[in-house]
Amino acid sequence: MAFNINKIMRFLFATAVGFFLLNQVASAQEKLFPNEFPLGDVELLEGPHLNMHRTSIFKFCWNMILIV
Repeated sequence: MAFNINKIMRFLFATAVGFFLLNQVASAQEKLFPNEFPLGDVELLEGPHLNMHRTSIFKFCWNMILIV
């Protein structure tokens, strides 16, 4: 299996651009809504919402494993 350097470079470039854009969106969100708390501080209590969240994450991870 030969590695194609162009594909690797494009992937690394796209990943770097993606991380940069995500960082910019996060900082813009904080500037637009300074009185809001970050969503990372939110914890779901036991109940249907937490169960749905766990199931959704599991399905997403499983689908990503099957795609790759």
